[in-house]
Amino acid sequence: MKTHLGIAAGIIAAATTSLAADVNSTDKSFIKDAYQDGLAEIKMAELAQGKTASADVKAFAARMVTDHGAAKTELKGIADAKSVEVPTSPSLIAQGKMKLDEAKSGADFDKAYAAEMVSDHKKAVKAFKKEVSNATDAEVKAFAVKTLPTLESHLSMAEDLQNKLGKP
Repeated sequence: MKTHLGIAAGIIAAATTSLAADVNSTDKSFIKDAYQDGLAEIKMAELAQGKTASADVKAFAARMVTDHGAAKTELKGIADAKSVEVPTSPSLIAQGKMKLDEAKSGADFDKAYAAEMVSDHKKAVKAFKKEVSNATDAEVKAFAVKTLPTLESHLSMAEDLQNKLGKP
């Protein structure tokens, strides 16, 4: 009897794990991309905090670290629950941009950073809007719905910063 109960419990546990991890490829891609983009935002903001003398850039970068750090933590929890492996570093493209930005200083750096933040947040808003409309996983969709207004706010802040600093 114990053996049958143990087997049944194992089957139920496996089925539950399978259901929790069953995320379609589109939602998986969204999780991975959003997580990796969040890593890039944090790394870029940390670079900005160390390079800029502008109080406006420092404040914006601090907000990026805080907000994207919180979103990254929440998304990692969702990814883990759904058995989705997320990247551990920014994309090669993002890393390349950071290398180019490391060589800049002063107003050149500040303008480049603001321009990248506008571009990156436009891309993020578009991706999150698409996920809000198309997500099949309820938890992933809820994350996208919850995070979208923050990203829209970041975009507006980045545009204001770019208007203040000028374009590169």
